[in-house]
This record gives sequence, C-alpha cells and structure tokens, in this order.
Amino acid sequence: MELIVWIIVSYLIGSVPSGVLVAKVFGGRDPRSVGSGNIGATNVSRALGKKAGLITLGFDVLKGFVPTFLAVVALEPQWGAPAVGLAAFIGHVFPLYLGFKGGKGIATGAGVFLAVMPLGLVGALVFFALVFWRTQLVALASMVSSLTLPVMAGLLEAGRPTVALATCVAALAVYKHKENIRRLMAGTEPRFGDPVKKDDILPEEDDSGDDS
Repeated sequence: MELIVWIIVSYLIGSVPSGVLVAKVFGGRDPRSVGSGNIGATNVSRALGKKAGLITLGFDVLKGFVPTFLAVVALEPQWGAPAVGLAAFIGHVFPLYLGFKGGKGIATGAGVFLAVMPLGLVGALVFFALVFWRTQLVALASMVSSLTLPVMAGLLEAGRPTVALATCVAALAVYKHKENIRRLMAGTEPRFGDPVKKDDILPEEDDSGDDS
C-alpha cells in the first residue's frame, strides 16, 4: 500500500508541466503553440530563449530526481525506487494536468537515473554529447542516449528492476519521438539553435478547450 502511495505522488509530481509554467512566468507564448508544440526544454528554449529553456530543463530533471532519490532512501523493496521513478517519467510523458499530452521525458528520465544509476547516466550523457556535437540534432541525441540506458544497466549489473526501468524509459522515449523520426527521415528536423520560423508558430490554444 505504501508503494502505491509513492507511485501516485510521484506521477503527480512528474505531471507538473514545467515548460508551460515557465512560459507563464516569462510572459511568453505557450510552448504548445510554438515550433514542435512540445513542452520540453528544447522547444521552450526555441520559443522563449535559452534562459527559459534552462529553467525548464532544471525543473524537469528535479521532477524525476527528487521522488526517485527519496524512494531510494526510504523504500526497502528492490522494485520500489524504479517503480517510483517510472511513475515520475510517465507523469511527464502523459501528464494528468494537460490531458495526458506531455513531453518526451528525456530530462525527467535523466533525473530518475541520476538517482538510481548515476554512472549509467554518465555513459548515456556521453553518447548524447557525441551525437549532438556531430549533428546538432537534439532529438537524435536524445533517442541514442535513451537506448544506451538499458545497455548501461546490463553492463553495470544494476539489477533486473533497473534494467526493466531503463527498457521502459527507452521504449517510451523513442515512441514519443515518432514525429521527430519522420522529420529526420525527411531531412526536415530542425537543429538546435534554429530560430522559430513564421510557419512554425501554431495558433494559440483556445482557453475553453481541454487544457483549461
């Protein structure tokens, strides 16, 4: 019963839409109406500037790290912390507060693995940095680094719960990048730092809609 409570609370924390809240504080456009329409740090940075993007990144990492780290410290079962971490990740990807339409989970996933497998996260970040350095494509670097996590978990003998967590996170991260995959194949995926084009600005959300 205790673990169920942890999972529910972690999911609700993960569901907090950092990018949308940061946009409100900065007085800018809702990131869902700009560029890719994603609420993550990359699209927030593209829409509102690097400072807003970095703040969003920080909050998204904390959403994954804080509940997972507390679970590592407080919970006994082997599956406890991985289950809590997965709940936070799913909260970001399918947030309750935004009609289950969330981000891609890369930063939140990084926060989760910072708590349960920091050395494995370092390995994944190395792959992210290498791919990003060569291509300037955040989506491609994110997918490659996500797919590295299960491999790192196996190599580090992190245990079946962590391997299962890494596999689920990698699968969901790639699934959430399906539109990016189509653009990568078509050669139209924007590179980091590309300005928002006029054609990339989506209509403002109707306040009377589902996200109100």
